[in-house]
Amino acid sequence: MLATGAHVYASANPGCLVQVATALRRQKQPLPALHPIELVDASIRDVGAAGLLRRARR
Repeated sequence: MLATGAHVYASANPGCLVQVATALRRQKQPLPALHPIELVDASIRDVGAAGLLRRARR
């Protein structure tokens, strides 16, 4: 995931979110996570990438 250069990742599976977050923290490379519904909501409300990243970092 880190090799992709992504600034955020999404998963609908809570277990996946927890496992990925834990692995990334262990590598001292945390990435913000979103649920796919948050991506849909941002698209509907025309939230730009900066707003989406702010939301993910909360």
